[in-house]
Amino acid sequence: MPGTEERTAASHRRGLIEDLATTTMIACERAAGRGWRHRQPPHNPARWDKRTWSRFLAEAQRQNFLHGARIRQLRRQIDMLEAPDAGEAS
Repeated sequence: MPGTEERTAASHRRGLIEDLATTTMIACERAAGRGWRHRQPPHNPARWDKRTWSRFLAEAQRQNFLHGARIRQLRRQIDMLEAPDAGEAS
């Protein structure tokens, strides 16, 4: 079972992932808003048109290129920190 230090490190990495996810969502919504009055799409995505979704998804791809590798690395580190020690007795 991971100790306090490992849990703290894993928690910190989860926070970094949340920050990157928030940054990504903001960038995607901002990109989706281009072309809309006041540069904001309707709050309800069900009302978005095809161009709005295309802008959103294009930005999502750009953000994945920018942050995807880092997020995957953080997730791997979390998995390693939370994995039970191989040498620990059962």
